[in-house]
Amino acid sequence: MILTRKIKMAALALTALTVIGAGTEAQAQTVGMTVAGSVLNSMTVTATTQLNFGTVAAVGHGTDLATFNIATDGTYTTTNTANAYIFAVDDTAVSQGTITVADASGTINIDIQTVSTIAEASHNFAILAADWTTSYGGAADASRTAGTPWTETFVGPTDTLLIGAEIGTVTGVVGAYNDGAYAGTYNVVFSY
Repeated sequence: MILTRKIKMAALALTALTVIGAGTEAQAQTVGMTVAGSVLNSMTVTATTQLNFGTVAAVGHGTDLATFNIATDGTYTTTNTANAYIFAVDDTAVSQGTITVADASGTINIDIQTVSTIAEASHNFAILAADWTTSYGGAADASRTAGTPWTETFVGPTDTLLIGAEIGTVTGVVGAYNDGAYAGTYNVVFSY
């Protein structure tokens, strides 16, 4: 009789567990969720001021080098020797390069690329890959090398990149540079 009673109690306990388990499943709830995101591949970059060395007098030498450096704030300095020199004749057009960045977000990769010499028909000035300076969003100047990307953080709504560079007489040019307009190009590439 005791054994029968134990079997009945075990059966009742098993039934209670089954009822509790069934009740738990009956209370299960399903919540629908969504997945969302956005794509931002584009940004608005605008050249507002072009890099300009103004009007200079320049004399080259076989081995000596003279340089003209424009800082990111538009000021300039020259370095001359007894045999090679560059002097500002009219500095009213001297300016740093300025690019504005808008409609961007997060970290931006920037690179100065495809730098050409600054030339006219038979003479040119060298602009060396390692002789660039930038200031992004009012930060301190940073030395840059063309072809070596760096990153900046977009703050917005519009950020400004200031660009300075240095030109130098070419050691192969001996004597006075020709009068005339000298021009060159470079690209500034922005990407995520």
